[in-house]
Amino acid sequence: MPFSLRIESRSVPMALKQSIASTLVCLVFAGAAWAQPGPGPLPPELAAAAAAAKAGADEKDKDKPDFPKFDEVMKGFEAVRPIGGDQTPFLSLWYNKKTDQLFAQVPSALVGKRFLIAVSVAGGPFFTGFQLDHWLAYLERMDKQLVLMRVDSRYAADDNAPVADVVKRSYTDEIVRPIQIRTMKDGDPVIDLGDLFKTDFAGIGPIMRSAVNPALSRWSSWKTFAKNTEIGVDMAMGAARSPMGFMGGGGGGAETPGTMGRRMRMHYSLSAVPQSDYKPRPADNRIGYFMTVRYDWGKKYDSKSLFNRYITRWNLKKQDESLEMSPPVRPIRWYVEKTVPVRWRRYVVEGIAEWNKAFEKCGFVNAVQVLQQTDTEYADLDPEDVRYNFFRWIVTGNSFAMGPSRDHPLTGEILDADIVFDDSMVRVYVTEYERLTGGSSAWGPLDPFMADFFKAHPRWDFQPAWRKLLPNVQIRPDREADLLSSIGKLMAQRGRPLCDYAAGKAQELALARIQLEAKGMSPRDQEEFLGQVVKEIVMHEVGHCLGLRHNFKASAWKSIDEIAKSDSPTEATIGSVMDYNPNLFAIRGEKQGSYIPRTLGPYDLWAIEYGYRVPGKDDKNEDEMLKKIASRVAEEGLDYATDEDTMGVLSADPFSNRFDCGNDPVAYADRQIKLTKDLLSDVSKWGVKDGETYSRLRRTFTRLVAERARVAYFVARLVGGQIVNRDQKGDPNARPPIVPVSAEKQKAAREFIIKHVFAEDAYRFDPELLNQLAPGRYWHWDSDDFDMFQEFNIHEMVAGGQWRSLFTMMNPFTIIRIHDGEAKFAKGETPYTLADHIESLTGAIWSELSGGGGRLTVNSFRRNLQRMHLRMLMALMLDGEDSGIPADAGAICRLSAADLSEKIGRLLDKGEIEAATRAHLVDSKKRIDKALEAQYLMGVSGASGGGRRFMRPPESDGIDEGIIVLPER
Repeated sequence: MPFSLRIESRSVPMALKQSIASTLVCLVFAGAAWAQPGPGPLPPELAAAAAAAKAGADEKDKDKPDFPKFDEVMKGFEAVRPIGGDQTPFLSLWYNKKTDQLFAQVPSALVGKRFLIAVSVAGGPFFTGFQLDHWLAYLERMDKQLVLMRVDSRYAADDNAPVADVVKRSYTDEIVRPIQIRTMKDGDPVIDLGDLFKTDFAGIGPIMRSAVNPALSRWSSWKTFAKNTEIGVDMAMGAARSPMGFMGGGGGGAETPGTMGRRMRMHYSLSAVPQSDYKPRPADNRIGYFMTVRYDWGKKYDSKSLFNRYITRWNLKKQDESLEMSPPVRPIRWYVEKTVPVRWRRYVVEGIAEWNKAFEKCGFVNAVQVLQQTDTEYADLDPEDVRYNFFRWIVTGNSFAMGPSRDHPLTGEILDADIVFDDSMVRVYVTEYERLTGGSSAWGPLDPFMADFFKAHPRWDFQPAWRKLLPNVQIRPDREADLLSSIGKLMAQRGRPLCDYAAGKAQELALARIQLEAKGMSPRDQEEFLGQVVKEIVMHEVGHCLGLRHNFKASAWKSIDEIAKSDSPTEATIGSVMDYNPNLFAIRGEKQGSYIPRTLGPYDLWAIEYGYRVPGKDDKNEDEMLKKIASRVAEEGLDYATDEDTMGVLSADPFSNRFDCGNDPVAYADRQIKLTKDLLSDVSKWGVKDGETYSRLRRTFTRLVAERARVAYFVARLVGGQIVNRDQKGDPNARPPIVPVSAEKQKAAREFIIKHVFAEDAYRFDPELLNQLAPGRYWHWDSDDFDMFQEFNIHEMVAGGQWRSLFTMMNPFTIIRIHDGEAKFAKGETPYTLADHIESLTGAIWSELSGGGGRLTVNSFRRNLQRMHLRMLMALMLDGEDSGIPADAGAICRLSAADLSEKIGRLLDKGEIEAATRAHLVDSKKRIDKALEAQYLMGVSGASGGGRRFMRPPESDGIDEGIIVLPER
C-alpha cells in the first residue's frame, strides 16, 4: 500500500523537520528503485516538507561565499616584495615560513592569456644548469579551479584560412593539471604553487628513476619581477635503486643505505610573452640552426610542404637601416657574473665578444656586448631575471658547460640565454680521467641506436673478461651515464640534441695533462693553454645561444699540417667552433702552434650572415638575399653535418666526427700515434715522480694507448664511407649529394689499420714498464684512484682497441654500405668491393698461415684478434638475410671461412706449431666447420637486396618502448 505519514508542522522544530524530510525523501527514492511498479506521487504534507527543506538549503548556499576570506586563508603569510621597482609584478607572491607554503595571486588579465614556462635543473648531483624544457601555456578558469594548459604549437592555420576552425577543433591544446583556487583577492584567484611545483611537474622522476615526495620538498627561492616570476624548489626524490658498494659501502652518486633519497633543485620560470615586431626567418638545411617547426594547414594545396620551418635567432635590427654598418636597436648583451674567477674572466669575455666578427660581416657594429658584474657594478641585476643574459660559474664536480636559450615556440625568436660553465672544466686536467675501455661503452651514453644494436646482437659486443665473469659488479654506480642517456633521449625527442662538448673535452684535457707534464711546461704556459680552452668552449656555447647547431664536419676544412703550424689568435684553423675540436700538441721537433681553435671559422661567419643579415640596397628582397647566401654551400670551409649525421657506424660520411682534426683521417691518426709512441718511449721517467704512487703511471699509460684506438676509428670509418653534401641543384659549383670515398682511399685506410692496429708488432711494450702499472688503492666513495684488479690486463686493453677498428669495418651497417656502394662508383672508376674487403681483412689478420717455413707461432695479441675476427665472420654467415645482411655478404664470408679452414687443416697436418698456437688453430677450425655445417643445415635462402631488417628488435614482452628517430616536438 502507499507509504504515508502525517507531520504536524507546529509541533516539530524546523531543523528536525528538515532532517526527517530529507530522510524520508531518500527512503522514498530508495523504495522507488526497489518497487515493482514505481510509487505514486508524494502525499501533500511530505511534498510540502521536502519543498521547505530545499528552499532552506538553497538560501543557506546562497549566503555562503564561494571561497574563504583572503585574510583567513593568508594568516601567517608575508607578502614577497617584487624586485625592480614599483611595477605591478607578473605574479604577486606570499610565503608562509612556518608551513613552507608559497601562494600566488594570478591577475585576472592573465587568465586565458598565453605565457612562457621554462623548466631547468638548478642544483643537485647531476645536470646543474640544464634546461629541460620551455613551452607556451595559459590558464583556464573552471568554477573553483584553474586549469593549466599547454599550447600545442605544432599545428597552425591563419584565422582567415577556410580550414582554421577545423584545425582548432582537430588539434586541441594539452591539459597539464588542475589547480585549486584557495581564495580570491581583488577579483583575482590565489593558488598554492605547491600544487604545481612540489610535484613532478618537470617529469624528472622517470629520468632519475625515483618518485617525488611533495611532503619533503621545500621552496629554495622565490622572486617576482614585472615580466616574470622565478621559483626554485628543492624536490625530494625517493631513493633510487642502486647496487650496494663492495663490502656494503655506497658508491658515488648513490644514496646512503637507510636514507629516503636526496633533494634535487629545480627552477621554474614563468614569464610574459614579449610584444615584438619580429619576423620569422625560414630554415635552410644547408646551414645548421635550431628550428621552430609548425604544420600550416592554411597553405595552398600546391605547396611543396605544409611545414613552416623557422630558425631560432635574436630579433636584431639596425638602428639606421640606411647605413652599411650600424649598431643594433637592442644588442645581445651578456653579464659575466661576479662568481667567475678573475683569472678566467679575460678568456670568457674574449669568447663571447669573438662573435662580433661574424656580426660585422653582416652589417652590425657591437651587436654582442659583454659587461662584468662586480660588487658595485650591475650588482642589483639578478641572473634569474628573464630580462638579463648571464654567464654563470657553477661548481658540481662534473665537467660541464652549456648555453641554454629560450625561444618563442611559435616564431623562433630567442628571448633570453644564459651560459653555464662548471669550475671542473679548468680543474680536470690535474685530476685523473677514468680508464677508457673498448666495447659498446666506447660509443658513450648519447648513442641509443648503438646501445640498441648491442642489446639485440650481443655477439658483436666486446666486454672485458671481468665484466663477463662478474656481470652484476660495478666499480662505481654509473648513474650519471644512465641519466645522461635518458636525458639525451628526452632532449632529442624535443628537437634539442644534447651538447656533450664539455664531457668529451674532459677526455681531451686528460690527454693534455699528460703532454703538459711530459714537456715540463711552466705554470704560465699551462694557464695559457687552459685559457685557450676556456675561450674555445665559451665560443661554442655562445654559438648555441645565437641559435646555431653543432657542425661536426667543420674540422675537415684544412690539412693537419696547416692546423698544427698556425699560432695566430686571428687565423681560423677549422670551419666552425660549433664542432667538437681536440687539443693539438706539437710532436718532437715541431714548434708548438695554437693548442685549439682560437677564432671563428668561415662557416660561423656564413651561418650568422644567413641568420642575421638584413636586406641591403643590392638585395631585391629578403628571400632572394637568403637564397644567394645559402647557395655558397660548395665553398671551402662551409661543409655542414650535425648530430643526426654523426651516429658512429650508422652514419655514412667518414668526415663527420666528434674530436677529429684535419681533412685526412689517416694523416691525423698517423700524427697522434707517433705522438703517443714518443711519449710512451720514456713514460716511466716523467709519468711518475719521486714520492708519487705508480698508479699515476697506470692512468697515463692507459690514456696514451687508448688514444691510438680513438684515432684509428676515424680511419676505419673511411672503409665503406660515402661523403654527404648538402648542395642543392643550381648552386654554384654544386657537388653531387653522395660521393663514395675512392677505392684507393678505402684501401689505404684498411692497410693503415692493418699496420698500426692489427699487425704483430703494432703493440709491443717493455715488460718492465708493464710491471710498473700499479693499481690505485684509495678505496672510498667516488674514488678517482681505485682499481678493482691489482694486475694490469694488457691483453684486454689491446683487444678493446683492436675490436673497435675491426667492428667499424665489419659491422652489418658497414657491410651493407660496401655492398650497396659498389653500384655507386662512376663509370671508369674502380669500385671498392665487398669480396676484396673480406678477403683482404681475413688474409691480413690470419697472415701467419701464409708464412714461410719454420715453427709457426701466433702471439697472444694476434690470437685474440683472430678470435674476434672469426666471431664477426661467423655472425655475418649465420645471421644471414633474416638480420638484413645481404646474401652476397653471407656467401663471401662462407667462402672465406671455408678457405680459412682448409689452410688451417693443411698446417695442422704438416707444420711444426707452437703448443698454444696449435690449440688455437684446432679450436678455430672446429668452430668454422661447425658454423659452415650449421649454415647449410639451416638452409641458405634466396637473393637479398640487403635490406635493414636486422634493425628490427627481437620479440619483447612489450615493456620496452623502443627508440623514436624523429623528435615529437
